[in-house]
Amino acid sequence: MKYELRTLGDDEPIDVVSIFEGMKSVGIEMAKAYFVGRKKLDEEDFDKLFTVKVKPSTVRYKWWEEENPNLDDY
Repeated sequence: MKYELRTLGDDEPIDVVSIFEGMKSVGIEMAKAYFVGRKKLDEEDFDKLFTVKVKPSTVRYKWWEEENPNLDDY
């Protein structure tokens, strides 16, 4: 699962980290600890500036599966 580091002001994603799927129960805490260490801030200051959220999954659009195989005759 992937987690995003986002700014509090405009909710803009800054960075992404991937945590092993089997660690879902502690995933967001691990991601936050990683970002806190990476920013070299204490947790209180980190919480004033950033938030950590689950990255929404992107579903690939397969346009070719919707195309009609019967083409028009010209």
